[in-house]
Amino acid sequence: MWEHLVARERLPEWLGTPLEGPSHTPGTLVIDHGDGTLCTSTLLEVDPGEGLAMTWQFPEEPETRLEVHLHARAGTTGTVLELVHRGLGELTDSYGPGWTTRLTFFEASLEGSPLPLDQFWNLWSTVNGLGAR
Repeated sequence: MWEHLVARERLPEWLGTPLEGPSHTPGTLVIDHGDGTLCTSTLLEVDPGEGLAMTWQFPEEPETRLEVHLHARAGTTGTVLELVHRGLGELTDSYGPGWTTRLTFFEASLEGSPLPLDQFWNLWSTVNGLGAR
């Protein structure tokens, strides 16, 4: 799961198009989430196979902190991905459905059946309507 999470060639299948920077070593990463909507992040901590921490900032939003942790699932060979997004404040309600949708795209990509990114907002609307927060 770690390799898939940080593979630059996989990011467009679930997150967006990387325009600049590394995806798994400290440094600045810029992702185009579509229509020129750019998110700039600074990778702060990288623990290969275990997780990472980074800043997260879209234009017109405050800088926040995103952490991804990978944990072995007890009694299996599976892995649990834990995503923690800190400092969202009033943006929390809008990010909940967004991360649920992004992680759905990640899971499909990980399983070898990427979803078309142009369907992101359709799925987001469904997830948002279900109250995933």
